[in-house]
Amino acid sequence: MRTLPASLIQLSISLALLGAANCAFSQPEAIEAPEDACLAAVQALAADADRTCSDQIARLRYDAASTGNAPALAGALNNRAIARMQNGDLEGAAADLTEATALEPAAWAPYLNRANLALRTGDPAAALNDLGRLREMLPANSPAALAAARNAALAWRMLGNLNAAAAQLNGADPAPLAPETPPG
Repeated sequence: MRTLPASLIQLSISLALLGAANCAFSQPEAIEAPEDACLAAVQALAADADRTCSDQIARLRYDAASTGNAPALAGALNNRAIARMQNGDLEGAAADLTEATALEPAAWAPYLNRANLALRTGDPAAALNDLGRLREMLPANSPAALAAARNAALAWRMLGNLNAAAAQLNGADPAPLAPETPPG
């Protein structure tokens, strides 16, 4: 039996999570780790994915005290955030993503997922802040950078700056991506 790549599975999660009306958001990005029960539960859209991820996070927190394995803990927090978004716990998802970015600032997926969440909750300025960070981290034509550009265009549109939104979609750099940038 052929298995689907994680990115296609995450696209399915995104479409189920956001619904047809919000398809402009990019898909949540999971962080893969070997034998990751949390990721497997998120990919399977399991009802108990939040609990499975919480169990894994508790083990990683215990292990991190001696091993300092921040990347694995940040990945599990990111994946639990996806499960929490699926279950409608947006505050819990935001807290997990914020902790993941603090633990592993070089990991791009939590920034993209937190930007998606900010757009979903109507905070385009916060989304632009995370998307600006992503711009600094990612190669220009990577799939994640393209997803970030689509999200930035949506944020600019939400702020009423249609010129910046159009420029973003056309690959231009319309303005710095920062919450203090006024719509123009």
